[in-house]
Amino acid sequence: MLDEFHVFTVEETDILLHIPTSRIFCINSFTKKVFEKYSKISPGKNILNKLESDYSSKQMREVIDELNFIKTSNKMLGHISSSSEDNLRVDNILLNIAEFCNLSCTYCSAKTYCSSKSGDHLNNSKFMSWEVAKAAIDMTLQHKKCAEYVIVCFFGGEPLLNFPLLKRATLYAEEQFTVNGKRVGFSVATNGTIMNPSIIKFLNEHNFGIMVSVDGSETFHNKYRKFKNGRGSYRRVKDNLNKLMTYWKKSLSEANIGVGATITPAQPDLCKIVYSLEKMGFAEIILEPVSSLKNKIFCFKKDSLEKYKMSFQHLVKSWVKALTEGSFFNVYHNIYPINEMLRMIHRAEIKQNHCGAGRSFFAVSAEGYLYPCHLLLCQKNYQMGSVFEGINENLRLKILPRHVDKKKKCSSCWARYFCGGGCSGEQFRARGNDNYPMSWRCELFKHEMELCIWLYTLIKKIKPDFLDMTLAELFDENKHNNRSGVKI
Repeated sequence: MLDEFHVFTVEETDILLHIPTSRIFCINSFTKKVFEKYSKISPGKNILNKLESDYSSKQMREVIDELNFIKTSNKMLGHISSSSEDNLRVDNILLNIAEFCNLSCTYCSAKTYCSSKSGDHLNNSKFMSWEVAKAAIDMTLQHKKCAEYVIVCFFGGEPLLNFPLLKRATLYAEEQFTVNGKRVGFSVATNGTIMNPSIIKFLNEHNFGIMVSVDGSETFHNKYRKFKNGRGSYRRVKDNLNKLMTYWKKSLSEANIGVGATITPAQPDLCKIVYSLEKMGFAEIILEPVSSLKNKIFCFKKDSLEKYKMSFQHLVKSWVKALTEGSFFNVYHNIYPINEMLRMIHRAEIKQNHCGAGRSFFAVSAEGYLYPCHLLLCQKNYQMGSVFEGINENLRLKILPRHVDKKKKCSSCWARYFCGGGCSGEQFRARGNDNYPMSWRCELFKHEMELCIWLYTLIKKIKPDFLDMTLAELFDENKHNNRSGVKI
């Protein structure tokens, strides 16, 4: 029974998590002490006899009965069927329309997308053709499991280098989805260096969700995000964002303008980064530790990982401070991963998979080949068909990321139903399989999750109306329907 619970303490608050249902309970110190004693007793021993030397039989019975009640009362909230989740239901497609970029960011994962054997897109400057984009949209609509609402994400490299195709594909998708009685939304992941009046006007008119890459202050942004001549890109990005946001406000646009900040070991101060990005006016902030694939200088080691964890703890506390002081809605309600973790807790979600890669989402390379996600683009071992021939179901099932309970290192982890086993794309790229998550990411995620569970219990005490009203609105997916599932 004990393996179904995780007990921990944050800021003197003792918390119990029922792992199979992701439900949480605040407990008293006595219950925690009994639980800790209970967990150290070998299986098969007479538990009550062992513990009665410290606690009365009545006290022990009350705690054990309480745990049994939680376990029994939550049985009906169990797991999602694994077999049904393996069926493909398309609600998100990524078009890699420009396998080329005008920047030369030091940590860019796109530099390792293509090996020399399959062609280096950064040197060959591949751009998606109209024929490929049209076929991708047609294939999506013709799929028997096409969702009623689909997000089309334009990606790169730098997708706005191929703006004529983005524009044509958007107009065609709107027309075809309408004819077929379905809805479509659009997003674009951009470095923010290419923004002219016609691009800004078009993105606004078609309600694009825009995710811009900015790493915080000018100093840290320019350290890694440079033009090919070595010049930093911050000033260009900031000027373009001012133009974009000015136009957005004048037009009363409801579209999202978010920012993706790549966090490196050299700058783990999340509060400082959030403060810099808040001043730039972003509506949504995504904080994402850098991927260290093939670049060991970006590995989070013991010291930098501890600094990151401490920094996240400070960020959570600043979140609480902003909420209690009434300044919360300036930015704090839209910081990822905090808001995402709160959403999962609020809904008592069970994540069998980290994301919808190969299940509800697929990526299309410039040449038209299909992959489970953007991290596996140009990796021939992970091709699952093409836009002209359709999805090869046998290949898709063969490379489909496995459910978290089937991952050796994940099946006994208390946080598995919150993280879903970690990013399979990163694991495939690093190790050739998704059986072993990145250990430093696991350590970081569990630290973040405990803090956010504590944060949730605190909100319930100090601001319960926030949970009943604000979070319900915040987590309404229809309100954010142009947001891509892709984090950059």
